[in-house]
Amino acid sequence: MIAIVFSTFYWYFDSLGGFYMNPSYPSPSVIWIYMPTIEGFTYALIIAWYDNSFSHSTNKLSRFIALIGTYSYSIYLLHFFVVFKLSKFIHFRLI
Repeated sequence: MIAIVFSTFYWYFDSLGGFYMNPSYPSPSVIWIYMPTIEGFTYALIIAWYDNSFSHSTNKLSRFIALIGTYSYSIYLLHFFVVFKLSKFIHFRLI
Protein backbone atom coordinates (compact mmCIF):
# COMPACT_ATOMS: atom_id res chain seq x y z
CA MET A 1 0.00 0.00 0.00
CA ILE A 2 2.80 2.43 0.90
CA ALA A 3 4.52 1.67 -2.43
CA ILE A 4 1.36 2.60 -4.33
CA VAL A 5 0.92 5.83 -2.37
CA PHE A 6 4.57 6.75 -2.86
CA SER A 7 4.47 5.93 -6.58
CA THR A 8 1.33 8.03 -7.01
CA PHE A 9 2.92 10.92 -5.13
CA TYR A 10 6.06 10.71 -7.25
CA TRP A 11 4.00 10.51 -10.45
CA TYR A 12 2.03 13.61 -9.45
CA PHE A 13 5.19 15.46 -8.44
CA ASP A 14 6.82 14.57 -11.75
CA SER A 15 3.74 15.66 -13.70
CA LEU A 16 4.07 19.10 -12.07
CA GLY A 17 7.61 19.36 -13.41
CA GLY A 18 9.65 17.56 -10.78
CA PHE A 19 12.95 19.11 -9.76
CA TYR A 20 13.73 20.90 -13.00
CA MET A 21 10.46 22.62 -13.79
CA ASN A 22 8.69 23.17 -10.46
CA PRO A 23 8.58 26.23 -10.85
CA SER A 24 12.16 26.76 -12.05
CA TYR A 25 15.64 25.28 -11.84
CA PRO A 26 16.85 24.97 -9.14
CA SER A 27 13.56 24.50 -7.41
CA PRO A 28 12.90 26.84 -4.46
CA SER A 29 10.32 24.40 -3.09
CA VAL A 30 10.87 23.08 0.45
CA ILE A 31 9.91 19.56 -0.67
CA TRP A 32 13.59 18.97 -1.47
CA ILE A 33 14.41 19.19 2.21
CA TYR A 34 12.02 16.35 3.03
CA MET A 35 12.09 14.30 -0.19
CA PRO A 36 15.22 12.21 0.58
CA THR A 37 13.85 11.28 4.01
CA ILE A 38 10.43 10.35 2.62
CA GLU A 39 12.01 8.33 -0.17
CA GLY A 40 14.42 6.51 2.16
CA PHE A 41 11.67 5.74 4.66
CA THR A 42 9.45 4.37 1.91
CA TYR A 43 12.20 2.13 0.53
CA ALA A 44 12.98 0.93 4.06
CA LEU A 45 9.33 -0.02 4.60
CA ILE A 46 9.18 -1.86 1.26
CA ILE A 47 12.37 -3.79 2.04
CA ALA A 48 11.18 -4.62 5.57
CA TRP A 49 7.85 -5.87 4.21
CA TYR A 50 9.58 -7.96 1.54
CA ASP A 51 12.06 -9.41 4.01
CA ASN A 52 9.28 -10.53 6.36
CA SER A 53 6.72 -11.54 3.73
CA PHE A 54 7.88 -15.12 3.32
CA SER A 55 9.90 -17.83 5.00
CA HIS A 56 13.45 -18.12 3.70
CA SER A 57 14.52 -21.52 2.49
CA THR A 58 17.74 -23.17 3.64
CA ASN A 59 18.17 -25.71 0.84
CA LYS A 60 21.29 -25.96 -1.32
CA LEU A 61 19.99 -23.71 -4.09
CA SER A 62 19.14 -20.90 -1.66
CA ARG A 63 22.54 -21.14 0.01
CA PHE A 64 24.25 -21.11 -3.39
CA ILE A 65 22.34 -17.99 -4.48
CA ALA A 66 23.17 -16.33 -1.14
CA LEU A 67 26.84 -17.18 -1.68
CA ILE A 68 26.75 -15.58 -5.14
CA GLY A 69 25.20 -12.48 -3.59
CA THR A 70 27.87 -12.36 -0.91
CA TYR A 71 30.69 -12.58 -3.44
CA SER A 72 29.16 -10.10 -5.87
CA TYR A 73 28.61 -7.55 -3.10
CA SER A 74 32.20 -8.00 -1.91
CA ILE A 75 33.45 -7.46 -5.45
CA TYR A 76 31.27 -4.38 -5.73
CA LEU A 77 32.73 -2.95 -2.52
CA LEU A 78 36.33 -3.68 -3.53
CA HIS A 79 36.18 -2.72 -7.21
CA PHE A 80 36.93 0.90 -6.34
CA PHE A 81 40.50 -0.02 -5.46
CA VAL A 82 41.08 -1.88 -8.72
CA VAL A 83 39.19 0.05 -11.36
CA PHE A 84 41.26 3.25 -11.36
CA LYS A 85 44.58 1.42 -11.27
CA LEU A 86 43.41 -0.80 -14.10
CA SER A 87 42.35 2.18 -16.21
CA LYS A 88 45.78 3.82 -15.70
CA PHE A 89 47.48 0.56 -16.65
CA ILE A 90 45.40 0.31 -19.83
CA HIS A 91 45.99 3.97 -20.68
CA PHE A 92 49.78 3.90 -20.26
CA ARG A 93 50.61 0.33 -21.31
CA LEU A 94 48.05 -0.71 -23.88
CA ILE A 95 46.77 2.40 -25.60
